[in-house]
Amino acid sequence: MAEEFLDIVDSKDNTIGRAPRSHIHNSKLWHRGIHIILLDSDGRVILQNRSPTKDKWSGKYDLSVSGHVNAGEGYDDVARREIYEELGIKGMELKKLIKLRLDYGAHDNMISVVFSGKCDGGFLLDEDETDFLVFMSPEKLRKELSENSHRFARWTREILKWYLGMESQIELIETY
Repeated sequence: MAEEFLDIVDSKDNTIGRAPRSHIHNSKLWHRGIHIILLDSDGRVILQNRSPTKDKWSGKYDLSVSGHVNAGEGYDDVARREIYEELGIKGMELKKLIKLRLDYGAHDNMISVVFSGKCDGGFLLDEDETDFLVFMSPEKLRKELSENSHRFARWTREILKWYLGMESQIELIETY
């Protein structure tokens, strides 16, 4: 499988170059990503438990959908592609919430757009990405974030804290 190339961006999200994903993840270069917060009809947040085969944050809770924006792609297109690749869902209405900057881990800096959507099933999980799904009410999620924050991928923890009105380390760039 050919390695993904990602756009390198400056602090204002302007493209300034491109490089292989493996290089970017070990160099502190800023790049782009997307995240989707999915809710079911009961208002529960749908989280994935990352596959044990993932190279980073394996076995941790992640947002329903997360992904990199490949070189030349736009945020909206990537959100639609990723929700299909990870959950098998086509044509879902997604709403842009925010654009943020965050240190995702050692040498991994991203500017990301967070979307939201509603879904009650029909998931076709990509086993390379997702081990299983978890549905948490906002109250349960607040408790888990407070008492078991180590169970969440760093970006998921900080984005969900923002979403729930808790103190978060995200740097908000834009609200939609």
